Amino acid sequence: MYAYLRSQETGEDGLRDHASGLLLHPATGLEMDEHIEIQGHRIRFATVDLSARTRAIRDRLLQVVDCL
Repeated sequence: MYAYLRSQETGEDGLRDHASGLLLHPATGLEMDEHIEIQGHRIRFATVDLSARTRAIRDRLLQVVDCL
């Protein structure tokens, strides 16, 4: 993810120079949501508990996307 974000930098577009990325992983019985910023790029790691009810999975996905 870091290498990809860095490869998109052009110096011409401020959005590319500070782009962020999300690694979204399935999980069961666990929920994580962490981030780190490296050289102006925010990299986020989040999980979605697939053992939860459908409504809870939907709400979690919306929560993850809302924080982007």
